Amino acid sequence: MQSFAFLGSAVLVNLYITRYLNHVSKLLESIVKGKSEADEFFVNLITVDDEFKGEEQRHFFEHIQSSMFTVGIKFSWSFDNSGSRYARHIVTETGWKISLDRGWTFINRTR
Repeated sequence: MQSFAFLGSAVLVNLYITRYLNHVSKLLESIVKGKSEADEFFVNLITVDDEFKGEEQRHFFEHIQSSMFTVGIKFSWSFDNSGSRYARHIVTETGWKISLDRGWTFINRTR
């Protein structure tokens, strides 16, 4: 299995993540399977505070945070309600940007 150690950390940007919470779980599950026990991995999710399911959203993030901590993944989240972000993407510490916008996937080395 491919190791995720080369990524180091990742920032996930998805403003409407409430619709795709299962995708976050699957991505984190893949990272857990692909990293060694000694590797620490940091994931920061940037999204908007869901105006209708905000409590459910925060509960889900807290659950992910506590369960991922036990397997060496430090999960955090923040809300960006500024309206200045649109595209969904993943940026890694090592300079990779994976754009998931509008159904197309582009993987670019940014450094």
